Amino acid sequence: MQLLTYYRKSLKAFHRDERGVMSIVTLLTVLMLAFMLGMILNVCFQADGKIRMQNSADAATYSSGVVMARGMNSLAFTNHLLCDVFALTAFLREGKNNDAEQLAQEILSTWEKNAPALAGGVDNWDGNYDRIPNVSGGNFKNAGIDAALATKVPQQREMVTAFSNWARSFSAQVLPTLETILDQELIPQFQRALRGNIGQMVQQSAVDISTRHGNRDDGGTDAARGQMGAAIWRTDATQFRSETTDPNSPPVGLPVVDATDNPGGFYHQTALSQRKDLAETYLAQWNNEKLQEFSHVGPLSQFGNLWRGFTRGELRDLLAEHQQTNLLHVIWTPPEVQYSSTSEDLRPTLSFDWQQFTSPDMIPEDRSRNGFLNEQYMFVGTVYWQRLHALLPRLFANPLAGDRVNFSQGMLFLAVPRLARGHSECCETIEPTYRNDKTQYRTNHVPDNSSWGRQNRSVSWNLLNQNWQFKLVPSSVGLVDILAQSPGGWNDGSSGTGDEKKYVPPSLGNLTDHDIHFINMH
Repeated sequence: MQLLTYYRKSLKAFHRDERGVMSIVTLLTVLMLAFMLGMILNVCFQADGKIRMQNSADAATYSSGVVMARGMNSLAFTNHLLCDVFALTAFLREGKNNDAEQLAQEILSTWEKNAPALAGGVDNWDGNYDRIPNVSGGNFKNAGIDAALATKVPQQREMVTAFSNWARSFSAQVLPTLETILDQELIPQFQRALRGNIGQMVQQSAVDISTRHGNRDDGGTDAARGQMGAAIWRTDATQFRSETTDPNSPPVGLPVVDATDNPGGFYHQTALSQRKDLAETYLAQWNNEKLQEFSHVGPLSQFGNLWRGFTRGELRDLLAEHQQTNLLHVIWTPPEVQYSSTSEDLRPTLSFDWQQFTSPDMIPEDRSRNGFLNEQYMFVGTVYWQRLHALLPRLFANPLAGDRVNFSQGMLFLAVPRLARGHSECCETIEPTYRNDKTQYRTNHVPDNSSWGRQNRSVSWNLLNQNWQFKLVPSSVGLVDILAQSPGGWNDGSSGTGDEKKYVPPSLGNLTDHDIHFINMH
């Protein structure tokens, strides 16, 4: 009875008993702080993963785009190289045949033969032997033309012989190699190999960059999330790859076409035209450089003009021999505008969707041009990572299903000329030149590195331009179809082996492209 009374009194006084209160408060505080710490850690881990994935997406897209730009520049460079081989082959074929030398020697012999007649007079058409006065009232003999010819003809004969011997020796050493390059189509083979592997190089570059961003500081794989993967997409939601297709269909890789795949068609004719123009340009450069002295001090033999004529004939015959082989790669052009009157690149008559371009200050030509750029020169890079499991998942359940994905967009483009130092001409130098055996002087302008001027850079949108570049741009294409797909083999860049990790795309529900841009304004 007394014990029961004691417990009753203790229970009544319990609410007034303050002993051990701090222990209870401390326990609740620790629990609350632990809960808040878990929330903060989860947010930090998610934010860190988001930042790392976005940095990875930017780096992977840009690095892969640089590979694309280098591929375009490599194709353009080898197009130039092929045309230069044609030009040099024609140049050396004339060096082997020596047709210009034979005619030049005949011309010099004619000068020698007729020198006395020119000195004493000329036989006119009516049979009378007359003297032709010079501007000073004297005759050719008084002007010393016979003595001048006696001196000049041997000198110019020696020039012609020396040049022909050099060209013959040069031709014997180099011409067989150049003809082998053309006969075996070594340069087009390299171009096809480049196109056949560019897709794997682009994708592998993205995978390597993403893997580095996803690894730990010590280089090891993240135990919780595994490796980060990546893929590069075209704007039609197909992965960038190397397979060749019908030239009349949009390419699946670089926007280029091998003209050999289009015999007799638009690309074939475009390649022939470009090859002819560029080869003639290179041949003219070779001739102008090597025959410069014949224009200044050796015009008597007409060797320079003869050589130019024969080399142009050799080039014409050489190009005719390779009507179906050694063709250039050219820019892909939509079929509906291939034969328009404008250039081959950004055609103003492209068909376009008015619903896609509604800016009132854009004319239809601009809209169509933008549509073409979006379709063929815009690329989207995506990176994938397994979802991050939260601390105490029962308390902090992640409602988003699937793995994580971030994206970035880039554009393959040609830079326009811009202001740069050293492109304005302010200073002048005097250099001696030789013409008609007299020393003359010409004025050359020297760039001033302290001033600004516009760069001399080509903006022709074709595969002869070696200034292709890549830059990241704000996202402007449809992303729903890209983000909802699983690229397959995203961990190691391979596919088809069956042992790669597969990306589980997030459920986008009814999200539209506008919603994605509103959520992620990258």
